[in-house]
Amino acid sequence: RTWQSAGASLNSEGLPNAGIDYYISSETITATMGSNADKPYMVSISGKNLADNLAMLKSIAKARNADDRIAGVELNLACPNVIGKPIIAYDFDQMDSVLKAVEKLGLYKDIPLGVKMPPYMDGPRFARAAEV
Repeated sequence: RTWQSAGASLNSEGLPNAGIDYYISSETITATMGSNADKPYMVSISGKNLADNLAMLKSIAKARNADDRIAGVELNLACPNVIGKPIIAYDFDQMDSVLKAVEKLGLYKDIPLGVKMPPYMDGPRFARAAEV
């Protein structure tokens, strides 16, 4: 479920994984990156709810203060793997609420934050997502 080479690493673990503390530990970062200090280490998160996401973002920011090899964070709002939960980024009002809560944390002035979005199949949805 993982693959590594000198220039990249891929993770397809999805929701079943070792937990945020494992992925932001210096030991895991060192084991993943090996001797390639130029390779960015990205942390991708998708909690079961907003509180989970906010808690993970706080943990990542704290870990980055201790280990600046965490190059950025991907907040996955396109995760279809939570049974009984709709994809957040298809619900524009919910996506807006999530992003406002993340922004309110104020943790990402020094660390890049990307948002993983689902595919939008038409122009009006692209435009609405851009408004958020």
